[in-house]
Amino acid sequence: VGQPNKEMAERYGVKAFGAYTQPDVKQFTEIGNLFDKGKVRVFTDRIFPIDEAQIALDTFKLGRHIGKIGLAIV
Repeated sequence: VGQPNKEMAERYGVKAFGAYTQPDVKQFTEIGNLFDKGKVRVFTDRIFPIDEAQIALDTFKLGRHIGKIGLAIV
């Protein structure tokens, strides 16, 4: 996916950084605990129905979203 857009981060007054890792079970457990405690949050921009997967991909490619883009498989 690449590194965060620095100009967009500055526009919103936030610090953004990217990291690439190969997590293990211990790390996933620690991250899960942080989510459970509310110390880590995921921002979701929009959830698309699965039949709008192409629209979701186009939205992602435009890069105008803030947060995650998801597909609902129901």
